[in-house]
Amino acid sequence: MIDPPKIPLQLQLSIYKNLDEPDSFYGVDRGSSILSVVDRLDYEWDGVKSLLFRGARLDSQMRRRNEIEAVDSRGTVKSLIMLNMNSVTHSLLSNDQFRDAGDDVVESTLHTARKLGQWDIKAPEVSHTEASTLFKAFQGLHFAKSAAEARENLDRQLQITMSFLSGKDISSVPTKVRLRTLGALTEADDVIKAERSEHPGYLGSYEGSGKMDAGWRIQRRAPTTVLS
Repeated sequence: MIDPPKIPLQLQLSIYKNLDEPDSFYGVDRGSSILSVVDRLDYEWDGVKSLLFRGARLDSQMRRRNEIEAVDSRGTVKSLIMLNMNSVTHSLLSNDQFRDAGDDVVESTLHTARKLGQWDIKAPEVSHTEASTLFKAFQGLHFAKSAAEARENLDRQLQITMSFLSGKDISSVPTKVRLRTLGALTEADDVIKAERSEHPGYLGSYEGSGKMDAGWRIQRRAPTTVLS
């Protein structure tokens, strides 16, 4: 009897993460190592402990080889994002050792740029991940000259997201992530369409400008208020 081929460890972990199967994830025998501990902390979204372990590994690598491994560069950025330390993350991503850490760095750059309102970045047109979709949506809102243009930009990203959710287009992004993206876009759409009387506190100095409708004036603050 020939034993069936074993699924590679990292592939198993990736599958269970995407399926949100904690019992299966914890049931995988990963041995005893700092990387396995850090991977579990990342899965549990424990940014503080993860950053402590990553920091120790980075210190060791710099002392011994004066360079940082890509896996720890990506992990450190992820830990900082968990802790909402976006300014620090944005600064780190301008460093060569972190900027060359793989495709994940694009996602991290777009995520932190959106959080900090840095809109002078061109997101990849062919990328429709959560970070890319939300960045392009709010970037479009920021540069739009009218409420109509703002809605058009947002509708474009809503349509793309719905295409994936409906099965018309296929991607490796989990459905729960697509739904989260849809929720953020829908909330932003509600803010744009809101009437003046519904959100009077947002208008502030825009009162009486007469240049744009009330919903559009509310939107000008949406990138920092709609999505945390």
